[in-house]
Amino acid sequence: MSLEGSADGQTRLSVDLTFGSPLVQVAEFEGQFSLKNGYHRVVGLLSQGITHAPVLLVHCANYAQTGAVGQGFFASHIMQGPKPPLLKHYLSPFAVEFNATEMHKAIRFRPDEFQLVVPE
Repeated sequence: MSLEGSADGQTRLSVDLTFGSPLVQVAEFEGQFSLKNGYHRVVGLLSQGITHAPVLLVHCANYAQTGAVGQGFFASHIMQGPKPPLLKHYLSPFAVEFNATEMHKAIRFRPDEFQLVVPE
């Protein structure tokens, strides 16, 4: 964030926003590892023949902390089962493509005016 004065006496506040982590996050739960985020990055790396990359490892106390709950995710009995889906399955010539519901995140900014004491 930066605060700048302009030639016309106006003050400009600039805010830089970033979303998510540039690192792939891997969730560990009950001895099994799954991607928590970075799916597209990992598929992109695999499609280029890259099989090793640094990740951020998150140890989870329950299945919900893995991030694999809700619409669009496999059920826990599938992910924690003996043959969970792997990323290499998405690169298989036998993989089926389908149109999923598109989701968008939105951030709302609401300016609130209030008084601050300015130190001398």
